[in-house]
Amino acid sequence: MSPLFKEGDIVFVEERSQPLPKGWIKSGDCAVYFFEGKQLLHRVVSVANFGAIISDDAGMIKPHFVGWQDIVGKVLSPNPLKKYPAGIIWRFLMQINARI
Repeated sequence: MSPLFKEGDIVFVEERSQPLPKGWIKSGDCAVYFFEGKQLLHRVVSVANFGAIISDDAGMIKPHFVGWQDIVGKVLSPNPLKKYPAGIIWRFLMQINARI
C-alpha cells in the first residue's frame, strides 16, 4: 500500500487532551507520536488500554507499541491547499530544506 502522506506534507492535527476521551483514536486513524527520539506520523493498527499499536502504510517498519503519553495528536485531514500555489510552494521549500 502507498503512503497516504509524503515527507513535507502539511496535515491538520487534533492535539491529545487530558484526560483522554474514550474512543478518541481508533484503528485506521493516523497518529502523530514520538518514538525513539523522532516525531512521526503513522497509522494506528489497534488500540489497547495503555496505548496503540502503530505501523506505516508502506510496510517499511514493524508494527510497534506506543504509550498514550507519546501520542501527541491524531490527523484530522490532509492539507486542503496541497494542490494550490501556496501548498505547492510550501512542499517545494520543504524538499529544498531537507536536502540542506
